Amino acid sequence: MIVPVSPLLLPRAVAVIERALENTPYLAGARDALCAAVQAPGADGRALASTSGEDIEGVIVFGIFGGTSGAGRLHLVVVESRIDDFYRDDIALAFMRRELPKH
Repeated sequence: MIVPVSPLLLPRAVAVIERALENTPYLAGARDALCAAVQAPGADGRALASTSGEDIEGVIVFGIFGGTSGAGRLHLVVVESRIDDFYRDDIALAFMRRELPKH
């Protein structure tokens, strides 16, 4: 189910972002964008979460550039990737992330 991230869901949504972006330079900005979108949702920033029962499986924060018409921006999309009960000798499990250039 896709739901707005409410103040009640915020701690769990932050935990998903922290797990996905741990030890990266993107964590602080992602956390700030999520918190701002939850504290003051509006055209500049809104946050949605994908839930399964009580678990949050993904978070998206999006909005428009202030003062524009039709110029949207995607702050972040985070999905907590996992394979339950996966274990096998000599098998490497890797998740890929594309680093974006800084401007």
